[in-house]
Amino acid sequence: MSDIDFKIYKNQNIITNHREFVHDCHLAHEKFKNFFKDQDSTWSYNSYNIFGLTSPKIIWYNLYRDLSSIVKDYVNTNDPLWLQCWMNYHYSNKVLNWHGHNFPIHGWINIDPKNTKTIFRYYKEKNDDRDYEIYNSVGNIYIGPGHRWHKVVVESDFLQPRITLGFNVLHSPPDVVDVGMSFIPIV
Repeated sequence: MSDIDFKIYKNQNIITNHREFVHDCHLAHEKFKNFFKDQDSTWSYNSYNIFGLTSPKIIWYNLYRDLSSIVKDYVNTNDPLWLQCWMNYHYSNKVLNWHGHNFPIHGWINIDPKNTKTIFRYYKEKNDDRDYEIYNSVGNIYIGPGHRWHKVVVESDFLQPRITLGFNVLHSPPDVVDVGMSFIPIV
């Protein structure tokens, strides 16, 4: 691929505190289910922000601060930005299929990605020489264009949930206040 328009960052906070992050994600998932009953934490992305579910813990504060810096670096601006961030919590038979995001910027944070990769296509139905794949590993943070089609591929089955945090970024605030509880300002 000649024109790389995405970045991958390595987050030492996640690597150093991996067991605690995984434990916290299981607790956050239970808290989510208490609030949202039978809803899926992925497809309810517009209803909550993972940083609200995991507050107030210093490792999550540090992750939010790191992610804010990553977004500002990628966007290359000091203008106001808004972040939506949710938890993907899936077993090997339920990982994400082809989808895209209607936001200018999308990314994910690998908390416990298992043995998976994410495949990207410029077009959902046909191959393109710009297509690429990312092998997921603990602590990686991917950020790139939001509209690009992608899906998760399981390289080997797993018994515990695959945990990643998806995020979208807006350059301008939503037009209305009543858009759920998902977008928070990046500071």
